Amino acid sequence: MSTEVNTALGTWSELFMLLAALVYLCVFICFAWDMASHSKALGEAEKRTATRSTSRSRELVGAAGGSSPASATEHSEADERDERNDSGAGSRAGSRRGASEKLEGQVADPRMGYGTSERRPAARAAIVLMVMAFAIHVVAVVTRSIAAQRVPWGNMYEFSTTSALIIAGIYLIMLIRRDLRFVGVMISGLVTLLLTMATIAHPTPVSPLQPVLQSYWLIIHVSIAVASSAIFAVTFTMSVLQLIQDRRERRILAGGDPGWAFMRSVPSAKTLENFAYRLN
Repeated sequence: MSTEVNTALGTWSELFMLLAALVYLCVFICFAWDMASHSKALGEAEKRTATRSTSRSRELVGAAGGSSPASATEHSEADERDERNDSGAGSRAGSRRGASEKLEGQVADPRMGYGTSERRPAARAAIVLMVMAFAIHVVAVVTRSIAAQRVPWGNMYEFSTTSALIIAGIYLIMLIRRDLRFVGVMISGLVTLLLTMATIAHPTPVSPLQPVLQSYWLIIHVSIAVASSAIFAVTFTMSVLQLIQDRRERRILAGGDPGWAFMRSVPSAKTLENFAYRLN
């Protein structure tokens, strides 16, 4: 079965795809800028909190220095009783509380809700640009489908570009309910990489469908493959961040330098694992 294709519309589709890739690149830059500036702001806030805590500790030490020896003895006995009470199951609960206290301020809210007090103009610009890039991307894929008069996933070029479209769409949908701006760099970078690879490694002019692929299974099988690949790409970014955050949490609990300042805006490793598991 031969199908006449619209090569002029196919050329326009490739131009729209190139424009979408350029806008996604701008999205990547904005998200990276937001990550750097937000990490700096979190670091400064943590230093201010540490300074206040140090000042308060000094005040308490000064107040304790003026107390009587009897009261100091009472405090020491109370500390010993507290240590004995922390044995067994109580010690396990205490260790969990201690771990939570150590990680407080080093990881983001596990609910992944939007904060009302913080202003992140770079992240807002990135989301606006990503919506624009997604709209241009939709036009590119739809015009490709119209030009070929079939579904737009008949070859690797179309599979890659359509998968990138679904990845961006799933991310934008999840952004409505959850603050997932912390994966914006990886998602936008992955989408940009897919479009670049499709253009460089699999350049395919618009053409009729190959006879071996002229089956209704192309719609059923490949559409499911495209959607699942897009969801797996999102959970892949979650899993990468989970591994980084888990190693960082271990360093924090061991009393070492946590490093990776931008990971303060990322939820705990357990939260990331649970969210990725539910998506999968």
